[in-house]
Amino acid sequence: MISRSRIIVGCAVLIFFVVAGLGLRARLDARHLAKEAGAFRVRAEQGDADSQFNLGSVYYHGRGLPRDDTQAAFWFRKAADQGYAQAQFGLCSLYRDGRGVPRDYAEAERWCQKAAEQGEAKAEDGLGYMYFQGQGVAKDYALAIAWYQKSAAQGYADAEYDLG
Repeated sequence: MISRSRIIVGCAVLIFFVVAGLGLRARLDARHLAKEAGAFRVRAEQGDADSQFNLGSVYYHGRGLPRDDTQAAFWFRKAADQGYAQAQFGLCSLYRDGRGVPRDYAEAERWCQKAAEQGEAKAEDGLGYMYFQGQGVAKDYALAIAWYQKSAAQGYADAEYDLG
């Protein structure tokens, strides 16, 4: 018969190895993300809009590199100026929230409009919200509903909720 103390020690050892394994995985994931961010930077500096957006996202979320909203805005703008809809919406979010750039609802609306006109579902929903709240635009429930509907038609769940 196994003693109670051996079971406790066995469980403790098992828990230790599980926790240690999770810590190792987190460190490996962080290293992988940092390496990936380096690859994004090389291509971003060469003018690749997709890499500029991805590098901006790395800074925006702080995954692989420390969170840096100013750098996120810099790289999003590079891609947004090339017509990259997701980066345009990223800039919209930064201006709306005043992260890395001064809060500016009119500038947020401008970037959101550009992305929404390209069919970016998050931007369509965001633009609907701006019209609903009157952020950077005059309050207009009809336009809010129209933008929510466009986004919801793409299956974007937040827009479906907002529309409800």
